[in-house]
Amino acid sequence: MDITSGAIMAIADTWLIKIASDSQPLELRAIKASKILIRHFYPKDFTSTDAICLAFEKAALELNARDFNIYYVFNPIRDDAVIAEGKACKSSDIAFRDLLLIDIDRRDKKHPSTGETCPASDDELVMLESVCDDVAAYLKRKFGEIPIAKVMSGNGYHLYYDLDLPNDSQSTRVVKELLRTLENLFGTDTCEIDTGVFDAPRITKVLGCIARKGTASGDRPYREVKLCL
Repeated sequence: MDITSGAIMAIADTWLIKIASDSQPLELRAIKASKILIRHFYPKDFTSTDAICLAFEKAALELNARDFNIYYVFNPIRDDAVIAEGKACKSSDIAFRDLLLIDIDRRDKKHPSTGETCPASDDELVMLESVCDDVAAYLKRKFGEIPIAKVMSGNGYHLYYDLDLPNDSQSTRVVKELLRTLENLFGTDTCEIDTGVFDAPRITKVLGCIARKGTASGDRPYREVKLCL
């Protein structure tokens, strides 16, 4: 599928932020240690869709430069949602599900020598990408589905698939069961398929920002979140 179809904005030319309607709000979350900043961007406060996305981009890059990890709610928020300032949107604020996230990551995120939380090594990323590609190949064989994007998330890999599901309990159950199946099939002692990313108001990382989790070192650097496919 063409990831440039529809209204998709860009940091470094490519985001996965899809604007479902001209009146859809955007939610940005910036996280650093125990500090969380949440900002909402309502189209009524801007002159155009481009303007709202430029404001989102400016805020994302400024907060990332202050060492915050930057995320956004990837399923579309209801046009009429009114979310309290500084509060995260709830499941009831999501209009429908238009993306499936599959998150492939290390099971143990601690440094083998120091025991501190740390970024992935290059070798670990190679291993995780191999699992990521196996998952994508399985879903293509099983369902004929091809990911709209493959992303290096800084310390692992994300696969994104188009969805067209209502935001209801049945859809939640379908996504949850799929993630559990993938974890059972592809999870190892060193790699996990995150089964906790099934909820409708789930956040994901913003492309073009630096992932700063744990203590970086020479062979375990902070990396930019990048599109691979």
